[in-house]
Amino acid sequence: MITKYLVHDPLATRNSGLEEYTDGFITGMNFNGVETFYITNYHSNSSHKNKSIYFPFSEKIKNLTIRRFIRSIEYVLGHMITIYLIIKTKPEKIHFIWLVLPQIDFILLKVIKILIPQTKIIYTAHNIVPHNGVYSKKSLKLFYNNCDLILTHSKLLSNLLANRFEIANSKIFSIFHGAKSDNIEAIVPDELNKTKKYLCIAGLINKNKGVFRLLKLWKEMKNNQYNLIIAGKINDPLVLNWLNNHKDSSITLINRFLTKEEFQGVLKVSDWCLLPYLNGSVSGVLFNSAIEKTPIISTNFGGILEYIKNEENSFCEPDWSSFENRLKTITNYNSKIFGEKLHKHIFDTYNWNHLTFQYIKWLERQR
Repeated sequence: MITKYLVHDPLATRNSGLEEYTDGFITGMNFNGVETFYITNYHSNSSHKNKSIYFPFSEKIKNLTIRRFIRSIEYVLGHMITIYLIIKTKPEKIHFIWLVLPQIDFILLKVIKILIPQTKIIYTAHNIVPHNGVYSKKSLKLFYNNCDLILTHSKLLSNLLANRFEIANSKIFSIFHGAKSDNIEAIVPDELNKTKKYLCIAGLINKNKGVFRLLKLWKEMKNNQYNLIIAGKINDPLVLNWLNNHKDSSITLINRFLTKEEFQGVLKVSDWCLLPYLNGSVSGVLFNSAIEKTPIISTNFGGILEYIKNEENSFCEPDWSSFENRLKTITNYNSKIFGEKLHKHIFDTYNWNHLTFQYIKWLERQR
């Protein structure tokens, strides 16, 4: 039986979209008899949290330069408090759900290994390479090498991780992403017109999400049937520069952080959600889309085929040429029928209690 399981997630906040994943995971662990101790940030609304130590001030700072500076200091201080709490509680397992600075984070893992060598360090690799693409392979490999066990969200992602970073398959486990709560209120942002037909990309717009490539395709297509929504804070200068020079009336831009309700509102008014990602990931947006019965069109960027019924409730294209062709012919398909099927499939299949039960059985064999 596993005891003293510590969960660490500095990024989970109500509007980040990340809290639902961590909450679902902890709920499943508790349901299956594993008691957790949860370290998070000051802005988490989770009923599971035990200690709030990250980002007490920076979350509300509007100036991005100042915000990043203060946030970096808070992140390091949060790690120092985490080390103190780990020494105090001596958990059997420490599970890092999100870590954002591998160059610093690997030092945290090293210190834990020195101070409590018997503790197993577990990390969830949501994205094999971070969406913003600023980290070197060397720094990521150094980080992964200091983890005892690594979780991914699909079998394909496990294989990609093992091959790219030369990690033994025995230390990697695929735990599928669980469905999110379907009782989130959807509030349509004021920038949108409910009478228009939309395709959308929603969430933080980072380099590896493939938005720049999509925008160049959109300009070539001259689609008269749909408007394209780009909704979420843009962190990719290529995308921002392109929009400043080429945006026309067929593109609706909402370049800001969205509330959870607004995020759902964007998906609710869209016929299809686009996921043209470039790197291995299983986007949580899939599960938000399923709530609103909005099917997806995606590149085969990492395990998405393991979650959907391709060409029945969504589309996952094997290459960029296929993605282009699908987008050009998407008016031939009934999005409402696809969306109904996607909703049913996701909520029937990806139950957190069942997923964590499988994970616990695997974890007990890793002693």
